Amino acid sequence: MAMPFREFVEDGMLSPGRVADALRTTRAEVADTLGLRRDALSRASSVRARKTQTRLRELLEILYRVKAGTGVGDLAAYAWFRAEPLAGFDDRTAASLVRQGRAGCVHAYLDDVAEQTGWVLYVEGSTDLSILVAFARRLKHERALRALERPFVYYVGNHPRAAQNHYHGLREALPELRGAAIFDRLDAPPDMAPIECLMWTRREIENYVCTRAALEAYAADSASGAGPGPLFAEAEADRRVRAMRESIAEIESALKTLGKGSPWGADVKASDEFLDPLFQAYFARIGLSNLMAEKNYHELADCVPDGEIDPEVGAKLDAIARVAEAAASGAGGLGR
Repeated sequence: MAMPFREFVEDGMLSPGRVADALRTTRAEVADTLGLRRDALSRASSVRARKTQTRLRELLEILYRVKAGTGVGDLAAYAWFRAEPLAGFDDRTAASLVRQGRAGCVHAYLDDVAEQTGWVLYVEGSTDLSILVAFARRLKHERALRALERPFVYYVGNHPRAAQNHYHGLREALPELRGAAIFDRLDAPPDMAPIECLMWTRREIENYVCTRAALEAYAADSASGAGPGPLFAEAEADRRVRAMRESIAEIESALKTLGKGSPWGADVKASDEFLDPLFQAYFARIGLSNLMAEKNYHELADCVPDGEIDPEVGAKLDAIARVAEAAASGAGGLGR
């Protein structure tokens, strides 16, 4: 994934309509919040303007950090952005600072949260964090659940250098700060000491929720509550499982034709190359709009059979928990 808010990109740029829809508001209201002209998010020429795209990106980056750090949803994060006074900035809100071109001050404020946790977690985007949490629940990994309950998270794409730059910037003020970073598979594991650098053996984290059994279980589970009674639900579940099997066969064949290999293999980019087109085909077959956006792929973790959860997932959760515990105990953390 090139950016942690890919679901808001349309025609190569951030879509004001998608942002407004996610926040359950209007383009005009978002424009007011960001200090833009009210037509800046509706006129095509204005939407493409650098200032418009910059403000939208700044809004999304801050909302993602707030959601990750507090566990709240889109609407609560947006309410915080618009209304919560920030100590140390004359009680200005995040929105007022962004309107003044001072988004960096909001990030500095959020960086201060690291002083409370003693460690920072670097992941590609919010989907990765959600999948980690979902697997921690599935595995009843209490240590990892505690660590991931309210982590200080920074999204860096799949770019180790971005994590290093951010970490070392924080470490100037917090010399005992701990860090853990987990990346999609790279050509070679980078030396990021003292950050605990982790890397998936398979292409990306989505590969670990991508199994035939998990997809069929998702299809069957999605039928619950779809009809008036248990007999209907059972028939609907059978229909949806058949639709999923047909969709898997279709996309699997297309990948083979394109020379992309098996969707179950370690080398396929499961999100872009398989799951995205698969769910488009599946929901078209059952006559519904696509209800499975990439940000919801963590739901598949609940459907992976126990015997198909790769032991590597538990090992990564162990490593994250160790970093958080070391920070909490003062062994390399803040010791406060």
